[in-house]
Amino acid sequence: MKRFISFALVILTMLTLVGCNSEKSIQVVKTFDYKEIATWTGMETPDEGGGPAGTAEANNELEFARIFVGSDGWGGVQSTKVTFDLSKGTHYLAIRIFESHDGFKWGVKFTPSDPEEGHEWGFYLIEDNNFKWNKYAAVNVNEALKDFADAYGNKFEGVLWVYATGGEEASVDVSSLSLLLMKK
Repeated sequence: MKRFISFALVILTMLTLVGCNSEKSIQVVKTFDYKEIATWTGMETPDEGGGPAGTAEANNELEFARIFVGSDGWGGVQSTKVTFDLSKGTHYLAIRIFESHDGFKWGVKFTPSDPEEGHEWGFYLIEDNNFKWNKYAAVNVNEALKDFADAYGNKFEGVLWVYATGGEEASVDVSSLSLLLMKK
């Protein structure tokens, strides 16, 4: 719980500082804590036979969700449905990684609910990396999705995939994931 409160304070401080320098306001749209992430289902991939899904479990002592790969050496879990309406302002995704073990990588993708042909595997928000130990990673979602606005308009509805890769034992430990919006 201490880590979640610390994360909330960091986000609040960031929002306050940005708010002081701008007439735009930032709001936290949704925060998924480690307990909620641990309940996410395995990724539903377009592979016949289900493909590499993945699992997650909560570590309540250290307050993180460990996301495990599927049998193919990569995979992870997917969120409940989320919506990014790019016309409302600038969306950000912030994820706090508790640990990414040596030799493995992790990433975050957005997968549309009704993907166009060729988009079944989703879009990278944070590409495969080994960002480690109690660090935050963030991405401007509008920038990451702007090339696909012709196909989807300004409103993207789908799920987030948080995954690990690098071998059959790969995992990534996630403390929280937040969706933020800077209104126009």
